[in-house]
Amino acid sequence: MATLAVSNVFAANTLAEASEVNQNFDDVEAFVNTNMIQKDASVAFTAVPSGPGSDPVSANQFTRKGYVDVPFGYSTFAGSPASVGSATLLPGWSSVQARGVTGTTNGFTIVTTRLYMIGAAAVFGTAAGGTRRDFTLTLNGTNILGMQGHSEDLGSVGYGCDVSPGTRPISLTAGDLIAVSYIQNSGAPIAFNGAIWIMAVPGL
Repeated sequence: MATLAVSNVFAANTLAEASEVNQNFDDVEAFVNTNMIQKDASVAFTAVPSGPGSDPVSANQFTRKGYVDVPFGYSTFAGSPASVGSATLLPGWSSVQARGVTGTTNGFTIVTTRLYMIGAAAVFGTAAGGTRRDFTLTLNGTNILGMQGHSEDLGSVGYGCDVSPGTRPISLTAGDLIAVSYIQNSGAPIAFNGAIWIMAVPGL
């Protein structure tokens, strides 16, 4: 950081020459003109400035990076979950990207209370037998978004099914847990690929 320094130092009760006084003023002027922030922004910052640890509350106030960064999370799963006849937690999700939310092996943990858009999609592989291929997003253990895949011919032609719950808006609170449950009752593990995502609604 640049600091102001003057060329001449004067002692008490001694005469000061005009040229030395003027040089000190020139030093101050040069420092102000080249190092101080100007109203017209003609002097650029040489580093990222820091502000208060609080969010803006009115128009034309500066803001923090965390305030304008939209929380976002995207996670995927690829594996062969076991055959289950009732809704079962599906762990093993891999966080591809998470900003402003915490990616977990079960889904996401919400960091900031606000309105979000949340969505999911999945596909089950082919397997004969069974009647259910369900894929559901849960909020603190309660279903919030899901779909069931069914077929009348599972026993004869097997089963390959897209299960796409879609996307919905939802108000979430810091600490909320988003997880995934599934049902596939084919009688054996079958291939499964899925994706879940969450994004805060900008400005809300």
